[in-house]
Amino acid sequence: MHWTGNISNGCRHQIKDLNRRLAVRDLTIQMDEAAMAYLAKKGYDPSFGARPLKRVIQREIENPLSLALLKGEFVKGDTIRFTLDDAGQGLVFGH
Repeated sequence: MHWTGNISNGCRHQIKDLNRRLAVRDLTIQMDEAAMAYLAKKGYDPSFGARPLKRVIQREIENPLSLALLKGEFVKGDTIRFTLDDAGQGLVFGH
């Protein structure tokens, strides 16, 4: 399998794990394919393989999501959708 397939599977696994943690707050995140591809690309390093993936997910998803939750931007039952920004340089999220 090509490395991007392995990384994409790792992304899906990490997002599934994050959704399990968010289920306690009755929240769900969804990622479109562009967002997944972005994470796969950012989370792969030729020297380290997929090891950087977890840090990328923390920096790109978990940290901004935590701040949004603290600000009350999402409430119980919300689905939070992540996608690639228009410039292709980062992720954006909302309802």
